[in-house]
Amino acid sequence: MIPRLIVYLLPLFAFAHAAQAAPYQEADWQARKPGRLNISLYTFRDENRNGEYDVGDLPMAGVVVNMTQPAGTVVPVTSNINGYANYKMSLNNEKYPVREPGGVYDFEVLAPPGWQISSGNAQQSARFLPLQGSVAGLYAEKAPHWVGLMPDLVIAGRILGAGAAALPEDLAITALGPDGTSTAVTAAANGGFRFPVTQGTWRVEFASAASDWRLQRTIEVRNAPVEMVTLRVGDAQPAAQPKPVLEHFDWLNRSIIDKLPNGHLGLNWDYLLAVHNQEYAGPGYVNGLTSGHAVAYNSSGHPVTISAPPGQVFDFVGGYFSVAWDNAQGEVLELEAFRGGERIARHEARLSYLGPLWLDAELRGIDKLVLTTRHYWQFVADDLRFRVQGD
Repeated sequence: MIPRLIVYLLPLFAFAHAAQAAPYQEADWQARKPGRLNISLYTFRDENRNGEYDVGDLPMAGVVVNMTQPAGTVVPVTSNINGYANYKMSLNNEKYPVREPGGVYDFEVLAPPGWQISSGNAQQSARFLPLQGSVAGLYAEKAPHWVGLMPDLVIAGRILGAGAAALPEDLAITALGPDGTSTAVTAAANGGFRFPVTQGTWRVEFASAASDWRLQRTIEVRNAPVEMVTLRVGDAQPAAQPKPVLEHFDWLNRSIIDKLPNGHLGLNWDYLLAVHNQEYAGPGYVNGLTSGHAVAYNSSGHPVTISAPPGQVFDFVGGYFSVAWDNAQGEVLELEAFRGGERIARHEARLSYLGPLWLDAELRGIDKLVLTTRHYWQFVADDLRFRVQGD
């Protein structure tokens, strides 16, 4: 005997089955009502600075795009971690910013301070036309094109006098560019200097005959501004360690986050974590990526210590640094280097979530490096370069 409840349900099931559309039936385009769709403008970091989106370029998060509606209302949107500034569209739907059939919408990408639009199309317009049966009831006659951004390239730093002394009056700073052009650089009263550069190999020389001192540094400028760790007149530069090592964090594959262990690359690590650059959805994790898929950050925002095994020393050549979150723009990275328990260098660098700076350190023969953020926000690091003692 069939239970009474099942008997009652059988007709309902048969009715619901019969009401379904026939399998593989084509859509009724005239009956379809408008839904919702994103229209997007893509922003990217133009790594080779050629104004084109090509191989090697990366999405740029945190870029503000203003869209002006036909009536003049400005709707700002920020690009997401995949580089897209998304605007929802639906025909005649007041809930969504793109809705007017035949309306012209203007888009403007706002270049952040210290950045330029490389692709020359910061301002664009798109007309949206009605189309019965389309997803949103509208389509863009010509959709917004991608927009490339590139940072201003500079080498900056600060040089102090020996001990508590003022800078020698005959201090000369000379920059030799990749094309062989030599430029004299003037230091400010506080020792600060800054000059524009191009991509390629630069040689910067500091000299004072009165102090019997000369120092030359070679800097490879890629697609990030360079900040040199603070120098002091008279500083001697020990011989470099023989074995260069690069920490790019792209060994990360066991999980999406991993802690660097002691002994890795011949160094000891404390409070530095490797992570997939999109795991936390923070714009600085995305924009701070300079190679591969992984970056590093200071766990819970706390100080990171990198040290040599007992009885050994290492060189910190430099690395790319950003801050992870947009509401920590301008966070200060504090670097301290030690040799035999004595601090031999200290530097402060202001970080951005929009992209990295190359911190050019060239700190040789040290046994401990400490990296701290002043307000305990997470910094983002990639492509850290060291030299260690040979086997």
